[in-house]
Amino acid sequence: MRSWRGIASVASALGVAAMVMISGSSSAAPPGPGPSGGVGKPAGGTGPAPIPEDVVAAVRAGGAEILVTYDSSAGLAKIGAATTQRLDRSSRQAGADQAAAAYTATKSAALRHAGRGLQVRKDYDRLPFQLVTIADPAALAALAATPGVVGLATPKLSRPTAVPDDLALIRQPQAAASGFTGSGVTVAVLDTGVDPALAQGAFGDCSGGYGTSGCRIDSYVDLGGSGRADVDAEDHHGTNVASTVAATAPGAHLSIYNVFRLVSGNQVLAYDSDILSALNAITRDGPRRNIRAVNMSFGSTAFYTSDCSDSIYSTAFLNLRALGIVPVVSAGNAAMNSGRFRPGVGSPACATGAVRVGAVYANSNGGHLWGCAENPGADHIACFSQGGPLLSLLAPGVDIAGGEVTLSGTSQAAPHVAGAVAVLVSANATANAQQLVRALISTGPLVVDPRDGTQVHRLDIAAAADAISMYKSTRPEPSPVSTARRLVGRP
Repeated sequence: MRSWRGIASVASALGVAAMVMISGSSSAAPPGPGPSGGVGKPAGGTGPAPIPEDVVAAVRAGGAEILVTYDSSAGLAKIGAATTQRLDRSSRQAGADQAAAAYTATKSAALRHAGRGLQVRKDYDRLPFQLVTIADPAALAALAATPGVVGLATPKLSRPTAVPDDLALIRQPQAAASGFTGSGVTVAVLDTGVDPALAQGAFGDCSGGYGTSGCRIDSYVDLGGSGRADVDAEDHHGTNVASTVAATAPGAHLSIYNVFRLVSGNQVLAYDSDILSALNAITRDGPRRNIRAVNMSFGSTAFYTSDCSDSIYSTAFLNLRALGIVPVVSAGNAAMNSGRFRPGVGSPACATGAVRVGAVYANSNGGHLWGCAENPGADHIACFSQGGPLLSLLAPGVDIAGGEVTLSGTSQAAPHVAGAVAVLVSANATANAQQLVRALISTGPLVVDPRDGTQVHRLDIAAAADAISMYKSTRPEPSPVSTARRLVGRP
C-alpha cells in the first residue's frame, strides 16, 4: 500500500502540498523593547536599579539567569550622530557599529564594577542586554548598584496570541479552557515517522530520547527499517501529521509507528504487513498504555461507496474499537482525478470501523491549483477531498502547519480528529469507542457537499466534549455506521 502523495503533482496526494521553513534564531530570552516584566531607571539615571520581587526570589532560590538592561543613551547618541546628515545604508551601518562598541564598553565597565558572582550566559552584542547568571543576593545587589545598569528582569516566555485558524474553527481552545486537553491519553500515529527537530517543540523536549521526562512521544517503532527519523525526507509527512495531533490534544502523548519504506529516490511506500504489525502492537499494548485513537493518514487510490467488510483492516479496526481505541483514517485526495467528482473513499478508509475524514478549508485565505475549481472559505470542502456516503466527518485540511512543515490534504484533516478523540477521553474517561465516535460525528455544523448533495458534520471539539460528558456508562458497542446523508432534492 502506498501513501497519498503530492496533491499538485500526483493525483492521489493526501497531504504534501508544501513545506514552509520558519527561519529565526533561538535564545534563552530574546530581547524586545525592554526586558519583559522588568522595571528600571531611565537611561542615564542615577542610583541603584530597582530589583523586582521575582528577581530577588529567583536568586535567593539558588542563583538564577537574569536579563540585565544597560544604559542605552551612549549607543543611541552614536546612532544619532552617524545618521544626522544621511540615513543611507552605510550611515545606518556605521551608527549600528558605533552603538555596538558603546554598548560593549558599558557592559564591560559594569561587569568589572559589579565584581564576583556573575557569569554572562548570552551577550546580545548589538543591543544593551545580557543574560547573566547571578549566584547570590550579594552579587545581585552589587549589580543593581553598578553604574550603567538600569533594569533587571527574569526571562519570560512569549507565546503567539493568535489561535491557528484550524484550531479556532473546530473550537479546540474552548475545550482546552474547560480542562479537556487529552492529558493522560495516548494517540498512536502510523505514518512516515517524526523529526522532532522540525516540530518546533510540539513534542516537548525529546533530547534525552523518546519516553523520557518532558518528551510527549512515548515510543518510536521503525517498522519500515529506514533508520531515519522521518523517512519522508521531501515532505516530512509524518512530522506534520503527528504535530497536528499534538496541537489538537496538547496534553496527550504519542506513540509513533514508522510504517513506510524508502523504495526508490524519495518515494515512500507502506506495506500491509508493516501496518498490521503496528496495529497488532497497538492491540496488544494499547489498553495498558491508554491508547485511545490510531491515526492513519494514508491509503490507496480507490472509490468505495460501501463498507469493505472483507478487508483485513475491518477485522483489525473492530478489534481496536472493542478495546476502546478509535481508528481514524483519511478519506483520500483523488476526488477530481478524472476531471469531475467521483464519490467514494479510499482504502483502508472503507474498512468497517474506520472514522473516515474529509477536508475543509479553515479560512478564506488564498487558493490553490489542484486541477479543480476552488472557492476557498471556512467550511468549504476542498475539491480534492474524497467523499460520498461512507464519509464520517470533516475537519480542516488545507495549509495546516505542523511544526515547520505546512501541508494540505485529508492527511491533515484526520489528525485533528485523532487528537479530538484524546480530548473527549479527558471529558469522559469511561466512554467506549462507539460513544466517542457518536459524539464526534453527531455534533458540529452540517456541511453540504455541493458535488453530490451529501451532508456531513464538521468537527467541533467543544460540542463533542459536551455530548460525551452526557454518557454515564459504557454500553456494548453496536456496529459502526456512516453518517453521510443525501439531501432530498439535491443533485
